[in-house]
Amino acid sequence: MSTRRRSSRSDLLLGVLALALAAVPRGVRADESADEARLRATYPMTVPSTTRAAGLDIAKIALPGLHLELRDDRSPAEGGTSLVYADDQGQVQLTLRFAVAVDPRGARSFLYARLRGISTTLVAAPLDELAFADDGGRATHLVAGAHGNIAYVIDAREGGPITARDATTKIASAIVAGAPTFPQATLGLPPSMPLAGATLSLVSPANTTVRFVARNAYVSRSRASTKVHPAKAGPVEVTAIVADSLGRVTEVTASSLAQ
Repeated sequence: MSTRRRSSRSDLLLGVLALALAAVPRGVRADESADEARLRATYPMTVPSTTRAAGLDIAKIALPGLHLELRDDRSPAEGGTSLVYADDQGQVQLTLRFAVAVDPRGARSFLYARLRGISTTLVAAPLDELAFADDGGRATHLVAGAHGNIAYVIDAREGGPITARDATTKIASAIVAGAPTFPQATLGLPPSMPLAGATLSLVSPANTTVRFVARNAYVSRSRASTKVHPAKAGPVEVTAIVADSLGRVTEVTASSLAQ
């Protein structure tokens, strides 16, 4: 496959993923107690366990006949990590959105936000202390669940090579025991910058991936430096999304004034 075709497909997948994420509520409100009570009435909830896992080893998620086509990392409050799996023809067959939270309560907050508007039935899944699924609990296409401090939503294509329920078993084998240790990162910008731009400083752990999101600016990277280029005079904000191989995500933000 040519580089141009692969780039076009990635752009299309990113566009679809962006639309899906835009439809998902971001963050959890401080006054969620009323929502929690309503959800508990609709979806019977068990008492959260105290189990915590270090994270989810993405490289160990082996789905038969599928490969990881796209990964998009965001903090749990911003929608979590999304993984898109495709077959050898490049057709998307399954998507997995998950979040590694600090504790089980954080995982359930992530799950509650994804349950809104979904008509599901409680199902005993092989992975979870609680899970919800479609098809009368058979989980053919959809499973949303939480296991300790990890929450996830699996959406499998109808007629695809693997069901959502079967995928939970593959995910279970990728859970890494231990306490979650999130990447520590610092991001720096000068208090003000010229319209020509300024150097952005980032300190992050080895073996992590970094993606930048900027407001009123764009970020360019080279071997020598990373620079912020303002679009116009005014406030500039840059966020670095730092993710490791276990799906633990940290977001750090720096701001400046372009003039």
